[in-house]
Parts: sequence; C-alpha cells; structure tokens
Amino acid sequence: MKAISALLRRNRFLDELLSIEGNAKYCILTLPFQMIVYSLYTPFASLYMKELGLSDSQIGTVVTVGLISQMASSFIGGMVTDKIGRRKSNLLFDAVAYVTSALLMAVAHNFWYFVIAQGFYGLFQASNNAWNGLIGEDCEPDKISLVFSGLQVIQLLTTFLAPIAIFFIDRYDLVPTMRVIYGIATVTISMKILLLYHFDHETEMGKRRMSETRDIPLYKMFAGYRGVLGIIFKTPATFLLLAIVIIANVITVVCNNFFSLYISNTLGVSDAVVGYVPLVRAAILLLFMFGVQHWINSLPYKPVMIIGLLIYIVGFVSLILARESLIGLYIYIPLEAVAYAFVMPRKDALLTLFVDKHDRSKVFGMLYVIVLGVSAPFGSIIGALSDSNQVYPLILVILLCVLGCLLVLFGRSDLRREEEEEAPAAAGEL
Repeated sequence: MKAISALLRRNRFLDELLSIEGNAKYCILTLPFQMIVYSLYTPFASLYMKELGLSDSQIGTVVTVGLISQMASSFIGGMVTDKIGRRKSNLLFDAVAYVTSALLMAVAHNFWYFVIAQGFYGLFQASNNAWNGLIGEDCEPDKISLVFSGLQVIQLLTTFLAPIAIFFIDRYDLVPTMRVIYGIATVTISMKILLLYHFDHETEMGKRRMSETRDIPLYKMFAGYRGVLGIIFKTPATFLLLAIVIIANVITVVCNNFFSLYISNTLGVSDAVVGYVPLVRAAILLLFMFGVQHWINSLPYKPVMIIGLLIYIVGFVSLILARESLIGLYIYIPLEAVAYAFVMPRKDALLTLFVDKHDRSKVFGMLYVIVLGVSAPFGSIIGALSDSNQVYPLILVILLCVLGCLLVLFGRSDLRREEEEEAPAAAGEL
C-alpha cells in the first residue's frame, strides 16, 4: 500500500487530494457506491423512456416535474438542514430522493411512473444543501476547489464501467437491462448513504445552527427567507453566481436529457454507441484534470468561465453544422469535456466559497429555489423544441452561453473584504 501511495503522490493533484481529511474525505470515498450505477443508467435514461413510449415533449415534462420538485425541496431544505443538522438531513433526503426514485424507475411502465419517480428524485436538492455543508463548512478554504475536482474525478472514473451496461443491452435489450441496473442502484445507493452517515460528523456550523433554531418552529423560520432574498439580490457576487448557475443548469438539462436523443435520431448513432460517448468524454476529462486542472484552478474566475462557455458554443455549433455526419460528434465530445472542466467545478467551488457563512443553508436553499424556478420551464420548452426540430434545443443553449459570457464579462461582482480574504487563489477572483 505504501508503494501505491507513493506512486499516486507523484502527481501533484493526487498528492493534494490524498491529504484531504474530515467529512470531505468520506464524501469522496463513499461517492463510488452511487456513481457506479449512475454511470450505467444515465446515458440510456432518455432512451429508456423513449422505448417505453414517451415522446420528446413528455420527456421534457418529466424533466420539468423533477425541476419543480427540486425547487420545492430547495425551499424547505435550508430550514430542515438547520433544524436537524447536516448529517441527518443528508441521510433522510438521500434515502427518499435516490433510493425511492431508482426503485420506481426499475418498475416503470408508462409516463406516470417517470413523473412520480422524478418527483421523488427532485428532493435531492435538499440533500445537496446538507451535502455542501458537510463538504465545505469544516474544510480548509484553500482545499475546497480541490475537493470538488476530486469529486469530479470519482464520477469520471466510474464512467469507465459503462461497457458493462452496453454488453447487457446488446445481449438482453435496453428495457430489461435498465430495470436490473435501477434495481441494483437501490441497493448500492443505500450502502453509500449508511456508510457516509456512519463515518461523517456534524459540522461546527451545523451544531451552531441546530442550537440557534432548536426552539424556533419551522413556520417562523420561513420568515428568515425575506432577509436571504436581500442577501442574494443586493450582493453583486451572489447575484452573478445565480445567473451562472441558471445557465449551467440549462446546459446540463440539454446534455443529460436530449443529447442522446439528438445523436440517436439525427446522427443515427446506435444505443450501444451512445453508451460509449460518456466513456470517451470521461477519458478526455481525466487527462485534462490530471494534466492542467490544477493550472485552471489557479486562474482568475472570469477568464475560466468565459473560455468554458465559448468552448461549449463551439461544441454545440459543430453538432448543428455536421448533421447526419459523425464528424460533428467527434468534434463535440472533446470540446464539451474541456468546457465542463472549465465551468462546472469552478461554479460549485464559487457557490461554496462566496455564500454567507452564517446563513449558508438558507442562502443555498433560496438560491436553488430561484435557479430551479427559472430553469423548470426549460424542460418542457426544450422538449417541445426537440419535438419540432432536434436542432432547436442546441440553438437555445448556444444563446444562453452567449448571454453567460456577456454577464461574466460586464457584470459587477465586488466581494466583501472577508470573502476576499477567505477565497483561495484556486477559486480565482470575481
């Protein structure tokens, strides 16, 4: 083991990652139990719904239901997280969101199964609130970007198990294979939830907020959101982050839910080949993260976000221009992977760093209420656009990326002095 550790530590990124302790360490170590099955079913989720008779518009509606559920859970998540603590909140909402939804997906037969499953799945936003607290509140500020990059690496490594799903889809067909994978997911995600709860500990801020809210009824805690709205809309940095997260959310909706439909229907890519796309993307991302991610983390915020959004634009344009040809796909995959490496880890790190510490859970909750309230209609909008012409969702996301570049370039984002002192160089400057 010492020899393996020494070998791993030759890479600067891995050396720093192995030095992480506390809750962040256990969040990283237990994540594979969830991400292994996630990587198996995610590339085929939309095709699974399509195979069971759903139209693109219905798939869009399912996405919208999930976003609305996320919005509702974000609203209550901050208060529940303060009331019962980060650990218990993460345990409760993870169990309901991930395990229940996976079980429903395993037995789904029509549109309504998917709607109900997404309703449960959307509760993960309340868990996400607690998860961010567990990861960031007791973590050294200069390691937060590193932690989120480490979480991304875990997700990418599990993607290389995708050929397992492809093998069984080729042999037993899509629907029965997906049912088994979702069934396995209910078991492995349950293991992840229980292991994390066993090893993690309540954060200092969590203990403080539990003490402060012990005698305050939940209905009175709702009133505190009025002040939170002021924090969000009167703080330029937080307001700018809000816009970035909304745009990133819509990009994710398109990439996760409609990209596979586009390359399957427009480019004629088979179901099996669709499964290899995340694998190739993960290989590129891993090379990128181990090679230059540390350098990206050291750059200021604005150029990183603008470059990332511009690369997204070029990638989506390549898909549009090379219709009925795989050339656009070959160009898109590496570009999307690099764009993701620029935009997504930095977005997550900035959210953790530049949200007010004392009201972190409430601010996170309200931020995502607003984000998801704005994002929710996009599921149905993109679904309707895809039914009309599968190029239209790509055009929409290109326009949003252009808007994001303009907001980052010209938006005011002055930080309070204490935030500037805490923000590590790895997160860059706003």
